[in-house]
Amino acid sequence: MERVWGSVFPLVYIIVFALTMKQYSLQFTPLISWAFVGGVVLSSSAGIYLDGRIPLRSVFIFGLFTLIWLLIGIRHSSPGNWYVLGGLAGYFLLAILMQKTSKPL
Repeated sequence: MERVWGSVFPLVYIIVFALTMKQYSLQFTPLISWAFVGGVVLSSSAGIYLDGRIPLRSVFIFGLFTLIWLLIGIRHSSPGNWYVLGGLAGYFLLAILMQKTSKPL
């Protein structure tokens, strides 16, 4: 039971997010979808960091990308789910770039 944080943190985030959505009865807009997806990715990367499988730099990069993408979504509302799809593509590209440029732990 050494490496459990990568699974525990996202589950806690999903439960808290679901309870918040139920409490305030928010509509699931693209911006809220991104807050959900970004939070799951960020909590997963923080948990995997605590497990010792990725460097802290990766957690900061994912967190910075999540915040920048949220600010873009607040500033410029986009129709449909292109906003979320673009964010997921950004995460995918970031993960590939970090894997190619990272040093072994």
